[in-house]
Amino acid sequence: MALTTAGLRAFREAATLADLIPTLRIRVRDGERPVCVVTGTPDPSDGTPSVPLCAFRRGVGHAYRQHRMGTRMQFLDVPADREPSIDIGLPAGDATLPGQIYRIGTHDGGYLLLFVTELDPVAAREAMDQALAAAATCHRGTGCPAQPAGEPRRVRRIGLHADEVTGLTAVHTICDPGEVDRAVAAMTRMLEVCVATEAIADLAAATAAASEDGRP
Repeated sequence: MALTTAGLRAFREAATLADLIPTLRIRVRDGERPVCVVTGTPDPSDGTPSVPLCAFRRGVGHAYRQHRMGTRMQFLDVPADREPSIDIGLPAGDATLPGQIYRIGTHDGGYLLLFVTELDPVAAREAMDQALAAAATCHRGTGCPAQPAGEPRRVRRIGLHADEVTGLTAVHTICDPGEVDRAVAAMTRMLEVCVATEAIADLAAATAAASEDGRP
């Protein structure tokens, strides 16, 4: 089996994250067999071949472009009837939170929180504004059971990074240790809105394609 849309999505996410998080470690597997590690240096522990980050990103970008044109792509020496898996490893102290939100420690003791979405920056910003507005409305009304007491959920310094190679957008923020719980709650809300927006867009595209093909 060539890379499926879902399988390629995992590679695109890894390539986007690797460009933003230098300490990220990426390992590609064919079942339990290691295929390569993306670190830029050989892994002396098991001799797994290494692939430089720039080459990995170029390869993922090429596969994404070919996939959009309908070309079936394989990864290195993985047999055509198998789809490779990809593992994303973070240093000790960092974490992958529910929903694939990444929490990365910063040099000054704070945290970088980020997730990636298929939405372009304009659509992602609209989804973020919608999520924050909903949280503020909930706070002014009867309150939300999951919302901490006190101020409404919010994050500061929200940024967007459009990755032209992978076609994904990274949503990120920096927060202090005392803000991390509230920031994670807000980022989770944003992620949920982004996922819902992606699903609606996918359904609209599928409906349009079916209509062009003359299917009901």
